Amino acid sequence: MITLVLDCAYGSKAAVISQNKQLSFACGQGQREADSYMQTIDKALKEAKLDIDDIDEICINVGPGSFTGLRVALSVAKGLGFGSKINYSTFTSFDYMDSNLPKIIEGFSSFVYVKNGKDIECVDINKLNKCTYCVVTKSMQERLGKEGIDCSLSSQRSYIELVKLAKQEQLKNIAPLYIRASQAELQRAQKTQIRP
Repeated sequence: MITLVLDCAYGSKAAVISQNKQLSFACGQGQREADSYMQTIDKALKEAKLDIDDIDEICINVGPGSFTGLRVALSVAKGLGFGSKINYSTFTSFDYMDSNLPKIIEGFSSFVYVKNGKDIECVDINKLNKCTYCVVTKSMQERLGKEGIDCSLSSQRSYIELVKLAKQEQLKNIAPLYIRASQAELQRAQKTQIRP
């Protein structure tokens, strides 16, 4: 089985996996990565010497992460698989970490995304419990250390491992994992509450 991995949660990335081997990897290079994501995918496919018709499965990172990035990856997946018999699977940004500790990943501003068991939330870094967490990036470990929060650095799972862990999904059921509403949704809700 040949799998195309789409990951736009933190930057735009694409990889091609076949039979426990990563055939290619491509990463977006620009400020407007959402506009050029198809070029990133094309680069990954060309490096693997394949085209979209050779793909059996699309595996998508559904988040949490960039609001726009998650929507771009899902839209591209739907467009690429439209009218074909491609299988779909999903993984989350937390799946990169192999740990039983509560997990933290980068959020926005002073917020981080926390997963403790099955519970996922968006928390201001200043309001985190002082227990031990697991993180995947050195920068996140340093940031938490400055706040006096203990954390251990997890090894990062490869795309091969993530594809093995991914959950099979029907395309119509795949949705981005948003932990909080977008800024536009918050503003719209605020405006509608003010009006009589």
